[in-house]
Amino acid sequence: MPAVPNRPRRSRLGTSLLFAVAILLVSETFNSHLVAQTVTVLHTFTGASGDGFNPLAPLIAAPNGRLYGTTYSGGDTNCGIGGCGTVFEEELSGGQWNYSTIYEFTGGVDGCCQTSTLTRDKAGRLYGVTTGGSFGRIFRLTPGNPWHFEILYSFQNQSDGEYPLTPLFIDSTGSIFGATQSGSLNNCPNGCGAIFQIMPPAKKGGAWTEKTLYQFPGGANGGIPTTLIMDASGVIFGTTNYDGIVNGSCPNGCGVAFRLQPSQGGTWTYSVIYTFNGHPDGNAFGSLFEDATGNLFGLAFQINKGEEIFELTPSQSGSWTRTIAYVPKHGISTMTPGVNGVIYGVETGDFDINAGTLYQLTPQTGGGYTFKMLANFNKGPDRNPDAILSAPSGTLYGTLSGGSSDGGMVISVH
Repeated sequence: MPAVPNRPRRSRLGTSLLFAVAILLVSETFNSHLVAQTVTVLHTFTGASGDGFNPLAPLIAAPNGRLYGTTYSGGDTNCGIGGCGTVFEEELSGGQWNYSTIYEFTGGVDGCCQTSTLTRDKAGRLYGVTTGGSFGRIFRLTPGNPWHFEILYSFQNQSDGEYPLTPLFIDSTGSIFGATQSGSLNNCPNGCGAIFQIMPPAKKGGAWTEKTLYQFPGGANGGIPTTLIMDASGVIFGTTNYDGIVNGSCPNGCGVAFRLQPSQGGTWTYSVIYTFNGHPDGNAFGSLFEDATGNLFGLAFQINKGEEIFELTPSQSGSWTRTIAYVPKHGISTMTPGVNGVIYGVETGDFDINAGTLYQLTPQTGGGYTFKMLANFNKGPDRNPDAILSAPSGTLYGTLSGGSSDGGMVISVH
């Protein structure tokens, strides 16, 4: 039986989506490490009897108030004692949160060890990526009793690349869009990655087909994408953390911000909208989102200075201007947009001494942000938060390490 790979270090990359959902808070509450907020435990993972273990990806939410996520291990033990990972659901019913495992990966064609952020379509189906196959696969789960699992596409590491990022994006035709972290052209170590479209079959029972929209070549156009978003008009934005300008601050290149725009006839036009230079604007590394006015926000890192939140603003001439939105006082590993321009930042610390923080940045009239610490996870059962999902009600939902078996928790913060 295949063994479970070593548990990955928590990624400094990542991205979250904003979902419209208002959910009431219940369940066990503890307050020993809070600053002005209450953390509520919705579920503690144990890895026993089909339960998951080690949730490493952000949650998503459905309009009906249910939460969905994945775990890296737990569930089916075919991958070894740690288990192959799961997909889970949290449902609020009768004033209680009910947890259920809706799929256990087996380590076969379905793969194992998920760090996948899920995507949900209008029919309630869930999409994600798995380590199955040589280069990664896209899967879909259809609601039922039990849920129906299927592999939609297996990457070949040709023009399509390898090891897709999440979340994926679904358009009105049912096509799936995303990017691969590597593969495709070989001007970067292990290939520079690609942006793809997976199209549903023309007839029921047919095969899904892949179309490579762009192959990252390295050099001035960047390579190795770190995050991808798609706006309401179908335009794709993203960042890379490789190539672009190469200097002492970024020996492998400082990365670029890019746009991939659909045109008539099914063609796509790629353009670099900003090239990072290491100093003073750092090296892009993730958590990109677009606000209501079309400005882009993301995270960059500077050696000896730490992280910063940058803002890219388009002009009528087509150029983009970079400004610093905020330099976190306590570091940041991911960020999530809230309502009315609010940004939530998550810092993941070490295991015991500095176990991470959650804070809020509120835009000020005339520019700048006001900082507010929401929770300080330090030396307690609630430690090392991952990306936070923001609900319009003001409730935040996320996953973190810790718990009775150190297998992680699902939490809400209000």
